[in-house]
Amino acid sequence: MTMNDNDKVIRILIVEDEAIIGMELQVRLVRQGYEVPFVVDTGIKQLTRPESCNRI
Repeated sequence: MTMNDNDKVIRILIVEDEAIIGMELQVRLVRQGYEVPFVVDTGIKQLTRPESCNRI
């Protein structure tokens, strides 16, 4: 996936309770050009992060 200046970066939030799987997904998605700002193990944790409102 190649991006130019007109393309928007797609951000993906990974919610995965197995840390190794979450990290592997993050690496693969970043290599494909996506932005993965966080890997969390529950959706509740993400919803309670104040900085998440503007990033995802």
